[in-house]
Amino acid sequence: MWLEAHYHDTSPERWLAEFPLEHVVELHVAGVADDDDLRGPWIAPVAPSDDMLRFTAHALSRCPRAKAVTFDAFSPSLTAEVLLRSVERIREAL
Repeated sequence: MWLEAHYHDTSPERWLAEFPLEHVVELHVAGVADDDDLRGPWIAPVAPSDDMLRFTAHALSRCPRAKAVTFDAFSPSLTAEVLLRSVERIREAL
């Protein structure tokens, strides 16, 4: 949602408000970094930023049936340090 909001030039909170969230059971959170090909942010093997974690907490509060939050990192360059730090930060934020 955060990336889609960015590329639609709107706030993530406004974009999220457009969707029915009563059936969401899992949220994904990721770190982002600038991508040269896209000339903008994209999912990267980095820890989620404070802004991303705040948005995740907001999104979670809007999803009454949510049961899980997953750290979404699918890169061969992801390090164990980033993985563990990211999961820790997500747990602290939520």
